[in-house]
Amino acid sequence: MNREDHELENIVRDYGRIRLKEQLENTHQKWQRQKRNLRLLYIGLGLLLLTLLAWLSLKPNSNQPGQTPIAQTQALYEQYFEVYPIQNLRSTDVTPDSSWNSIVQNYRAERFDDCIPLLRNLADENSQAKLYLACALLETDQFDEAQVLLADLQQSNIYREDANWYLALLYLQKGDSTKTKELLEGLSQNASYGARATIMMEEL
Repeated sequence: MNREDHELENIVRDYGRIRLKEQLENTHQKWQRQKRNLRLLYIGLGLLLLTLLAWLSLKPNSNQPGQTPIAQTQALYEQYFEVYPIQNLRSTDVTPDSSWNSIVQNYRAERFDDCIPLLRNLADENSQAKLYLACALLETDQFDEAQVLLADLQQSNIYREDANWYLALLYLQKGDSTKTKELLEGLSQNASYGARATIMMEEL
């Protein structure tokens, strides 16, 4: 082998080493990038999992053990709720004025928004008007005010059972099947509400 051949062989060998080194460096860099990307992916997944666990731990549970799912209780509320049929005022403490005819007409026509202000004028002095007002409020989804009125009517000798029935329905709408059952159990022997109360308890 002459000198030129030897030099050419060295050049080829050096070039091969350089190319091999470049390929090894490229492979190493690529692997480093992949490791970095995998590390970022794992960190992202870990943060996502922690966020999900935190959300699940903080998410309010609307149904406690033994409670009926709220969607079912609201469906039962829609099934059983109907307003108390309006009649002439019983009490002589309040003399019906010209507004009473308007109340009766609007109530029977289910124009509850129109009769609610008029019933409020009578409710403080007349338990019967208070019951109609509570029903009108329930019909218009004003549950908190209706609950206050019905709780007050629980002290009435005449309308206690009616108040308990509508309170049971109100708690049913709110998804509190425990309080609903307590009230329904007390109504199970009632002539007006006993049959419905018994059937509803079986459905809860």
